[in-house]
Amino acid sequence: MWSFFNKHGKTIAMIIAVFGGLMLLITAVFLTNDYKTEITKSAAVQANYNTFETRQAVENSLGKYVTKAIANAEVITESVSSETDLKTYLMAIEDHTTEQDENFYVKFVRCIKDGVLLDSSLDPSERTMPNYCTAHPDTAGYAGKMTDSFINQQLVCFYAPVRNSDYADGILLYYTYETLNKLYVNDILSRPQDGSVFRVFCTSDGNVIGGDMTDPDLFNGDTVEVGSLLATLKGVIGDGPKVREVTEALTGGKDTFVSMNIGSTEYVMAFSTSADTMSGLVVVELFPVNELYVNGLQTVYTIVAIIILFGLIALGVSIFLVIHNISIRRRLFNTETKDAVLDCFNRYGFEREVEKIIARNNLNYSSIVELHISHYPYLLEKYGKEEVSSLIRYIRGILPRFLRIEETFGYADEGNFFLLIHATNKDDLIGRLKLIAYAIGRFRNAKVWNLQPKYGVFEIEKQDSVAVPQMIDYAIEANKTVTTLSAEAGSLPIHFYDNELRRVRMLNENMEIRMEYALQSGEFQVFFQPKYNLNTKTIEGAEALVRWYNVDTKVYERPNLFMALFESNGFVIKLDKYVFTKVCEFISYCTAHGKPVYPVSVNISRVTAVQPDFLEFYTREKKKFGIADGMIMIEFTESFAYENYENLEKIVTTLHMSGFKCSIDDFGCGYSSYQILKMLPMDEIKLDRMFMLPGLSYDRDQDIFQSIIELAKKLNMMVTQEGVEEPADVERMRALGCDVIQGYVYARPMPLSDYLTFLTNARDKVL
Repeated sequence: MWSFFNKHGKTIAMIIAVFGGLMLLITAVFLTNDYKTEITKSAAVQANYNTFETRQAVENSLGKYVTKAIANAEVITESVSSETDLKTYLMAIEDHTTEQDENFYVKFVRCIKDGVLLDSSLDPSERTMPNYCTAHPDTAGYAGKMTDSFINQQLVCFYAPVRNSDYADGILLYYTYETLNKLYVNDILSRPQDGSVFRVFCTSDGNVIGGDMTDPDLFNGDTVEVGSLLATLKGVIGDGPKVREVTEALTGGKDTFVSMNIGSTEYVMAFSTSADTMSGLVVVELFPVNELYVNGLQTVYTIVAIIILFGLIALGVSIFLVIHNISIRRRLFNTETKDAVLDCFNRYGFEREVEKIIARNNLNYSSIVELHISHYPYLLEKYGKEEVSSLIRYIRGILPRFLRIEETFGYADEGNFFLLIHATNKDDLIGRLKLIAYAIGRFRNAKVWNLQPKYGVFEIEKQDSVAVPQMIDYAIEANKTVTTLSAEAGSLPIHFYDNELRRVRMLNENMEIRMEYALQSGEFQVFFQPKYNLNTKTIEGAEALVRWYNVDTKVYERPNLFMALFESNGFVIKLDKYVFTKVCEFISYCTAHGKPVYPVSVNISRVTAVQPDFLEFYTREKKKFGIADGMIMIEFTESFAYENYENLEKIVTTLHMSGFKCSIDDFGCGYSSYQILKMLPMDEIKLDRMFMLPGLSYDRDQDIFQSIIELAKKLNMMVTQEGVEEPADVERMRALGCDVIQGYVYARPMPLSDYLTFLTNARDKVL
């Protein structure tokens, strides 16, 4: 046996190598065909998207004719007072052929009265009334195409209802194809080229109304003329299956495409129409696949060359590749890296795959993208797991069409996909993400669900030392900040991770790390801002405001820096209780030492107010420090009241029974303010500082102030105006009947020691 291998070993190795090479070549053919099929599908999606945009421009052009019909209908309503007037007006429309109106030259006009179609002679006509007029008698619009037997010419008509007229119920304006073609040329063909070889605007039977040929050699020198789209196509590719597919696409009434070869070039013919606005009209565009997906085709050719080269490699390399391929497949199917249901990477598998791709490539511009389906929890609850799972499977199925060599994707959960994309630049990346969003929008329930993907993007730099899991976290963080449409990406909801996001994240993490220690070490301090009573011209009390002393910068940070974070992580509950206890200690101290005692307002977060022990804790602390009834005012925000009328009414009633007063803060800042006055028995309303800003007019502002103040007083509520900064506003508030003001004109927020001094000198503070 060994002697046989020693003698024929090289021959056997060569045979195996040749066989392996042939197998690789065969594999190359199949892979190339499969990849080119996917390229064609991707090109078709791009073609459909481009043609859809052209169709929107066509619809805008048709709208001009609808507007023309509406204008004539309004003239009949306003100016026609007899059948003679109507006949004269209709004849005038048909004779109107000025230079200014040549793009709207009306071939003839007819009216509808009591279901009968009348022409300019006002005699009953035998011509058929368009179906649109019967189906939509009260709606102006494009009414369809027709062939007029009297003039032997094909026409299109636009309808508008005539309202409040004794002589006509509607009007129809008829135009020739040539007239529409002028407007088409002016409005549509003036748009920038989108890669199409030609654009035509035709009827569903192939009659071309307007068209453009940018490649005169495409059809062997022929041009696409009126009525000849199918005939011209037959002359080039024959009367075969593709022509029948084109015929079906024209009459199908939906956006679709047909792929075809003309000569040695592969094309995609895209069709776009709308049953509502373009019934019987179709926009057709022809795109060379290599123009839409030139990078993809180049990749195919590169793959073929590499695989052919591999086919000539010796036995050892072939065996190595087979073993390596088996090893890769084994790792891919490892349960730790795959989503078993979708048969794609999970997050862990995506991380590992991205690490490998980055390690073996010199990336110029690459990005980690999180694709999140907006309102995913709502969709899951509203439509059920089975329906939403079909959406996820649909997205998983289309994503590979948009990915190139050395790009990958994975699915985490809760409607979140991750992608690694190599692009030429940011604009190229945005363009590819728009295509993906467009394809997702073709899901069967997309319109009903208002389906919209959001994108968070982390751009990978060559010098980045960031680990792949952290890159993914940054993309997720960017996605969470998407609240509006991106200015740089048009209609695409997208956000790129940047230095500002990093700064905010680092700031929030630093505050979360330090907040417990800061509370224990006294970094949170209570400031007091005095309130001034305009009636008694004395101090009314103060509002307690929390400040965080920054030990690094030696400044007091205001709540707008940290309060949103503390509300989201729940720390605000401890902070609110801390401030309330400090206020109780202060009032108790003043009472015990014979110092002036004034009421204090304390803010309560909506998070604190809904805690089970809220009422019990605040009532217990008040009693513990012996605080007299009426000395503490609890302030709730208007937004919390708007969300919890019934719950807050119960809370306020209980607080009143325990000797607290209650106030609505930020009153009038955008919620249902009068509903609050109706539903909640408050002791005070604090008008938001936006009332101090100028409105449309001074008199208008005064009327609004007056009505709110008078209404509040009728309901036995004290009115306090926040944000008063100018002396003139003090007199203005006094004249309007406002009870209390609070703002810089009287006093700024101050530490406890300064507030005690202020109280001592308060009798000298007169406004």
